[in-house]
Amino acid sequence: MERLADGIARAERGSAGTAEVDRVPGWAAEFLRRRGLQWPVLLLLDLASPFRLLIQQALWVAHPALSPWLGDRLLLWASQLDDGEALERARRLFQ
Repeated sequence: MERLADGIARAERGSAGTAEVDRVPGWAAEFLRRRGLQWPVLLLLDLASPFRLLIQQALWVAHPALSPWLGDRLLLWASQLDDGEALERARRLFQ
């Protein structure tokens, strides 16, 4: 999972090419499918979507305490929660 988070962070900063940005979600979906985790992911996405704002704020609050270990990943995840289409794309990857 560390490689996935690093790839997403590079893509957000713009240092990755477009092909790599498109490949990261597919790689993550395949990684989770091979381990039989696609249904828990879909359930988590459906349960979390009404609480997007609350989860986003929790990530912003946790960022200063966890940034020595996670860097700016929490901010990246929090910004992704603003985008409703990103959650829908994630759902489509697992269906």
